Amino acid sequence: MEKVCDYQIAHPWPFTADKNRDWERSTFYIGVMATYRTTKAPRFLNQALKWSRSNHWAIDSTPGVHADEMTAGQVYLDLYSLKRDPKRIDGLRRYVDSEIANGERGRDIWDYIDTLFVAPPALAGLAAAKGEQKYLDYMNWMYWDVVDLLYDKNAGLFYRDKSFIPKRAKNGKKVFWSRGNGWIIGGIPLILQYLPKNNPRRGQYISLLQTMASSTAKLQQSDGLWRTSLLDPDEFPAPETSGSSFFC
Repeated sequence: MEKVCDYQIAHPWPFTADKNRDWERSTFYIGVMATYRTTKAPRFLNQALKWSRSNHWAIDSTPGVHADEMTAGQVYLDLYSLKRDPKRIDGLRRYVDSEIANGERGRDIWDYIDTLFVAPPALAGLAAAKGEQKYLDYMNWMYWDVVDLLYDKNAGLFYRDKSFIPKRAKNGKKVFWSRGNGWIIGGIPLILQYLPKNNPRRGQYISLLQTMASSTAKLQQSDGLWRTSLLDPDEFPAPETSGSSFFC
């Protein structure tokens, strides 16, 4: 973890200013904060603070995009837990309140499975930070509506989006994307760290994680990694590292 963070911080992937708090960079900083909490090395905390301050703790509002915007909020919430300065999460709170007011269903605006990593942990964290049940209610309503649309109970895996439901791989099997399912497996623990033990949905999140862990473990290849198309490893035979990282 330390080597990855140190290298990436020293060799940042080039982003334009308007992309500095996009989901890619934000997801990396979720990892930076996890590395700080694991190692307690101040340089990781300082880097996350530097990045968040450069963003002015803001949440973007891009027309037609709903979940990705909240990814940066996960980092801000983690930093808020260390110093409860309201400005660190005010932008996230305003954004989420506007999303709740829209009243749109999960399957309509969170219609691809990446969303179940980027948005729900921010909602659960916001509920814990503000002590407001409405954020958990909104998270559960949205999350499980997407599950109903994209989860294949027989396979114990998710389709990337509804366009993949009728598709088949070259070997005739269903198409389940490695990193996409990794987003789910990586996201559930981030939700559970905030979700109260007595929340009626908590057992369902745990059950989903356990089922998916069992499903993906069976698909690990002999070199220890997974392939892009989980049920057809020969279609894209190169090792797929992002999904493999999430599963690990």
